[in-house]
Amino acid sequence: LAESAQFMQGRSDERVMQGLALVEALQKAGAGTLGDAKLLSSIRDGKGAESDRAVYLAHEYLNSEWKPLYHIDTARLLADAKLRYVGATGLLQNFPDLSLRPEHREALERVPAGPLRETLKDYLVTRAFRRDLFVRGPRTVPDAVRDRELSGYGLALMVPRSEAKTKMDVPAGTAELPKAHYEPIFDALAQGPRTLADLHAIAMRAKPEGAPSLVEIAGVLVGTAQATPIPPGAFGRISASAQLFNIASTQEVAEQRTATASISLPVTGSGMTLQTMEASVFHAVATGTPPEPGPVTDVIIRRLKAAGIPLRLENRVITEPSEQRAVVAESVEWCLKERMGLWTSLGAL
Repeated sequence: LAESAQFMQGRSDERVMQGLALVEALQKAGAGTLGDAKLLSSIRDGKGAESDRAVYLAHEYLNSEWKPLYHIDTARLLADAKLRYVGATGLLQNFPDLSLRPEHREALERVPAGPLRETLKDYLVTRAFRRDLFVRGPRTVPDAVRDRELSGYGLALMVPRSEAKTKMDVPAGTAELPKAHYEPIFDALAQGPRTLADLHAIAMRAKPEGAPSLVEIAGVLVGTAQATPIPPGAFGRISASAQLFNIASTQEVAEQRTATASISLPVTGSGMTLQTMEASVFHAVATGTPPEPGPVTDVIIRRLKAAGIPLRLENRVITEPSEQRAVVAESVEWCLKERMGLWTSLGAL
């Protein structure tokens, strides 16, 4: 893209799109080393509007100082600073059984673990960018010591139990977690945060053969954004200042002055973004409304009327009071059922 853009005409955002069209033409003509159609489509489309995407691509690819390197080249350069590759920041990429197909793993067994094997992985999954972690002077520990240190850490389920999934998209396609192990783990987490030691024991009781390690349980569930980690000793942590902050943060949403709010989670030491109805329900309960569908719905309906903001559903303005109440009540019931326990267990309420 950088070289072809040199002889294209127009602004940089126009030239980069012309260059991409050339790359796509070469790929369709059989230049397989340029990547497959899926990869090129992801580069062209991305997540933004077409005009914004062109500006982004020009910024990324037409930078004269940007010199892309293979993993093996990067590892050699960083070795001069005594830095060594220890893993990918994309957690799922650290589990070959999930991130690579069986034939991929079989082929890679011919190559010793190290920079060359990591580079060859990129060919197998047509990965455009790597997100690697290098450490100076890394020290390994025996598995038993590792598991002992991890056992006190916990996980909290961040999705409703009905939405927890064992099938996931990975660079090599689709992978599926063993349901015999992970369904009982999800059931336990749906009741509240559990330690990794507890979750491993649950998997072992369900089916000892092939039970996931503590590392896998944590890496897979956090890597798929289905769970969040809890530091040792943080279970049940309560912070009055955090709860006051959460009330203040959700108040603007409750008063219909903004659409989302971020709240503090003392147990995890992190935060969480709430959408409009979630934040409205949270604020109502946090300020003393009984956590029941009727009272919470009454509060939200009253606030909607006071703000004079029309209630919309699928681009349709709802004016009939009974329909307004039905729509709000449905969302309130979902929040109380699927989110109330999570907010409480993580110290937000």
